[in-house]
Amino acid sequence: MSFKKIETKTFDDLHKQGIEKFGDDYIAAIEEIDYKKLLAQTLKEARENQGLTQYELAKLLNRKPQKISEYERSIRIPSVINLINIAKALHCTLIIDPENKETPIKIAPYESPNN
Repeated sequence: MSFKKIETKTFDDLHKQGIEKFGDDYIAAIEEIDYKKLLAQTLKEARENQGLTQYELAKLLNRKPQKISEYERSIRIPSVINLINIAKALHCTLIIDPENKETPIKIAPYESPNN
């Protein structure tokens, strides 16, 4: 039995190849993946900062815990309405600033406009 040699490539090689082959479409797709992951991590961090489990947050939102899990694993992206409801339930403000390359998505404690 003989084995075929498989050429291995590093992530950087594959990344360069993607840029060369698909150009701006590839870059946009990679950025979208990064934003999805960042949003997922931000939502999880906000929930954990409030000391809530996925089950408890889901109950507050009248959702299934599976949905929260999917949001936090970047399998699904919450709608804008769901993001607003999540932020309210977690007593935080979700800040999305695509111009900020270091932290385009972040959370901040909610501040009432009456303060």
